[in-house]
Amino acid sequence: MKGYLTLILGVLVILLFVLKGFFAPLQAFFDITPFWVYLVFAGILFSGTRSYHYGSEQKQINLKVIEQEGEVFMQRIAAERERRSKVQ
Repeated sequence: MKGYLTLILGVLVILLFVLKGFFAPLQAFFDITPFWVYLVFAGILFSGTRSYHYGSEQKQINLKVIEQEGEVFMQRIAAERERRSKVQ
């Protein structure tokens, strides 16, 4: 679903451009709004979706690293227990 969010937003923007002629209040809004505002809005939406996507990827990477560090720590504990049991 994450990958389709940008597609859905793009279709929504295109749909708004197509339907703007059918709705008079929206047409007045679109007539007074400069075109660059649409580009800025689309850029903000795209940036937000990419940020969310990369943030979730980074979270998964961090969880894998933490799990690997935990395994190393548990191996050290097991080795220390073996060493102490041999000493006694």
